[in-house]
Amino acid sequence: MSFLFQIFLMSSWAIVFTLTIVWTAFYSLTEANNPSSSKIKDIDKFSVRKVFHILILLVYIPGLLMHIQLLLIASVVTFGVFVILETTRALQVPVLGNQLHEILKVFVDDRDQGPIFLTHIYLLLGLSLPLWLSPNLYTSIRGWNEMFSGVLSLGVGDSVACIFGSKFGQIYYPGSKKTVEGTLASIFSQIILVSLASYLGLVQVSSALSVLIGVSLSSLFEAFTDQIDNLMLPLALYPFLCYS
Repeated sequence: MSFLFQIFLMSSWAIVFTLTIVWTAFYSLTEANNPSSSKIKDIDKFSVRKVFHILILLVYIPGLLMHIQLLLIASVVTFGVFVILETTRALQVPVLGNQLHEILKVFVDDRDQGPIFLTHIYLLLGLSLPLWLSPNLYTSIRGWNEMFSGVLSLGVGDSVACIFGSKFGQIYYPGSKKTVEGTLASIFSQIILVSLASYLGLVQVSSALSVLIGVSLSSLFEAFTDQIDNLMLPLALYPFLCYS
C-alpha cells in the first residue's frame, strides 16, 4: 500500500473523528437546552447512541478491508486516549474534567451510574478485541472474518435491533424492553451484509452455517443479556467467524 493511500485512510478517519466531536457537542447542548419527558429522553438517548456505532463503522470497515496493521495502531492509540480522558473526567481535573462530564453525562444509562463511565470504552474494546486477539493479525494486510465480529454484531446487528425494535417492535420478551422484531431485524441485517460482502469479494465465507449460527446466537444473546453488550456480543460471535 502506498504512503499516499495510508495518508488518505488516516485523513478519512480524522474527518470521522471531527464529525463525532461535533455531533457529541451538538447533541449535548441540545439536550441541555431542551429537557423532555424521561421516557422520550430514554428512547431518544438509546437511538442517538447508536449513531456512534454507525460513525465508528466508517473507521473500522475501511481499516479492516484495506490495512489492519494501521487500524491496530489507531485502535490502541484511541484506547489510550479514551482511558486518559475518562480518568480526567472521573477525577474532575480542573476545567477539562468538568467539561467532559457535562458532555458525556447525557449519553449514559443505568449501566453507567458509578463514578466511571465505561460504555464508550467498552464499544471501542468490542470492536478492537476481535482484531487484537486474531492469530491472523500479521498474515495479511486485509482483515480475516473473525476480525469483523465487532463490526457485524455491534455496528450492524445491535444498532439495527435497537432502531428497528424501538420503531416497529410489538412483541416484547418477558420482562424486557427488547422485542422479537428487533432480534429478527438484527439477524437478517447481518446475514444480508455478509452475503453482500461475500458477493463483492470483500470477504471469503467457507461456512455459511457457521455465520448463521453465530449471528443468530449473538443476536439472541443481545436480547436476553443484562451484561455490557458492547463488550460481550463481539466475543460471542468471534469463535463462529473463526470457522466461517
